Amino acid sequence: MTASSGSEAGTRCSFLVFLGKDRHPSLIHETAPLPSRRDLEDGELLLKMETATICGSDLRTLTGQRTQPTPSILGHEGVGRVLSSKREGVDPGTRVTFSTIDACFECHACLAGLPQKCPHLLKYGERKIQENGGLSGCFSTHVLVRKRTRIVAVPDLIPDPAAATLNCGMATAVGCLRKAIATFLPRLNSARACVQGLGLVGVYSCMYLREAGFSEVLACDKNDARLQMASHFGATRLFRQDWRKEEEEDDEGVDLVVETSGDPRAVEEGLAMLKPGGVYLLIGTGHSDALFSLSGEDILSKCLTITGMQNCRPEDLDEAVRFLEKTIGTYPYEKLFSPPFPLHQFQALWRGLEQTSMTVMLPYRRPCRRLLRPGCNASEFIICWAVTVHKAICISIFTEIPLSQYPKERSLHYQNFCWMIMG
Repeated sequence: MTASSGSEAGTRCSFLVFLGKDRHPSLIHETAPLPSRRDLEDGELLLKMETATICGSDLRTLTGQRTQPTPSILGHEGVGRVLSSKREGVDPGTRVTFSTIDACFECHACLAGLPQKCPHLLKYGERKIQENGGLSGCFSTHVLVRKRTRIVAVPDLIPDPAAATLNCGMATAVGCLRKAIATFLPRLNSARACVQGLGLVGVYSCMYLREAGFSEVLACDKNDARLQMASHFGATRLFRQDWRKEEEEDDEGVDLVVETSGDPRAVEEGLAMLKPGGVYLLIGTGHSDALFSLSGEDILSKCLTITGMQNCRPEDLDEAVRFLEKTIGTYPYEKLFSPPFPLHQFQALWRGLEQTSMTVMLPYRRPCRRLLRPGCNASEFIICWAVTVHKAICISIFTEIPLSQYPKERSLHYQNFCWMIMG
């Protein structure tokens, strides 16, 4: 999703407070005095948000599939302009994106190159308001950027929606893939890759792999619309994959498989696709339900490498901005985003979604018990994480059942990959 703040009302800021899935209402709109420059510590910045996007992790939090401290201001993907600054060399008016984490850069994890695993970590959009004075989430007109948080200037030629995804969707794809790609540098022009799962990170991964020089990028997903979207973003072959062995397989094998689906059933199939010496990169299965069995014989006999990466490092943000600036005129980024809507409408839109007869679920969750129509088997459909608003509440689903059999008022069809919130 994308969120943009409205015009500044005096010296106050406004934001959405998430109280918890079991609270009614779970979201409330609040205002507070806007911090002045003298309230900032050395190195801190106050941003006036232009646009924020709603990440899949935000949706999981809102639907109760992911927990975090409350009350909190959700949202970590966004772009804004510096309103006031106490950081040397950063002037008001500069358009910036910022790292989704603030780490100490002194502990073992930070010194080992994994600041995203710092024990003193602050993650934007995931902190209780009182723990750091608030304004740490992007579903707000303003965000307070802490002194150790990396910022990168964003060129004006990059539109707001794409710019807002830089610090999560794009940086995650870039950060997770850079090391894996380095393994194949001597033979990139003959290397083949496969991406399992075509959410935003999956689509960005297809594009990044293709631009890196892979000869072929296979794209696998259950959703036809997502597959077609990937074809515009670097995918050279499309597989409508249900993560079942009887599905079509690629006999040639691939050198690199990138899992961004969140479905543990993809792992066994992905490993089987690899050539000897291949690399399997896990990105999407970072949840407690991601249980899968592996054969040591299969891994050792093919000399495979299995690696996982969660989140991204602050320095990956620099590469994400460079990559997006380089490719903004090459790929149709505008296809990935819904039309924008104001921040103050978010509560009403979310209440409308909650009041539908369906439960928003991730593909790896147990089948939904509240079915779309009487007699419909839960195994016949799956609700994807991509939810968008376009004139009416629409839910992105994959189903084998003709849409004509569903109640017309549900307006069930695939729209975009991200919501945008603007004001």
